[in-house]
Order: sequence, then C-alpha cells, then structure tokens
Amino acid sequence: MVLPGPFTATDPDGTTDFAWNILAGNDAGYFSIGETSGQLMVAKTGLNFEEKNEYLLFITAADPEGADDGRQINVTLTDVNDPPVVPDRTYMIEELNATTGGVITTLEPSDEDGDDITYRVVSVMRKAPSPDGNYLTASA
Repeated sequence: MVLPGPFTATDPDGTTDFAWNILAGNDAGYFSIGETSGQLMVAKTGLNFEEKNEYLLFITAADPEGADDGRQINVTLTDVNDPPVVPDRTYMIEELNATTGGVITTLEPSDEDGDDITYRVVSVMRKAPSPDGNYLTASA
C-alpha cells in the first residue's frame, strides 16, 4: 500500500536527486520508502490499530555529496472493524447420549474491537443414513 506523498526536498545547490531513508521509528519494519522517489509505503502486513495506532518515523533525504536533512513524521492508523474469530472445532457425540436441548459445547469467539457477537445457523446437514446424526454449522 502506498501512502500519500511522495516527500519532497530542496537543496540550495540545486540538486534534485536525493537518497531517502527511514532512520528511526520503523523497528517492526512495517514501512519502507522509495530510495529515489521519497514515496512512503507499507512494507508488510500486520499493522493493527488495537496494538499500536501511531508510528513516529524519522526520514532523511541525502544529496549525492552526502549532505542530509531529516524530519520526524507521524503515521496514524485508522481503526477498521475487525471480524470476530470463532475457533475451528469438530464435536462428536454418540447418538445414544444425545438429548434434545442438550449442550454440546459453548462457543467462545473473540472480537478485537470488543463488539457484541451474535450467532446464526448457516447450515444443518444430516449425516446419512441416520436422521439423528445432525451436524450444525454456525457463524458469528
């Protein structure tokens, strides 16, 4: 993902070619900058607003003679609604021990945003040939 930009620099000597670099604040390696373009980009997946929502990067531009200057920039993440996570599990019960209304398990989904979770049945399949061998698929 390309972030707004690119950055620009000016040089009193008239140089227009700069080498861009991120010197600090990118410990997890989430960002990269085009060495000659000055374009800031997301370098890898894993940015998560709930874990860290602001990054302070120190970016420099160097001219061909090695003179450089830099600035601190602030990258702020915008929160998005993360989907709930329901662990994959398979439950098997013996038909002789299955009772109508009996609890098979309690689902334990999680939602990083802390949203309320609702459930719905998405499919019910019968395990042939027994009408008592129902499988239930649910989603949050």
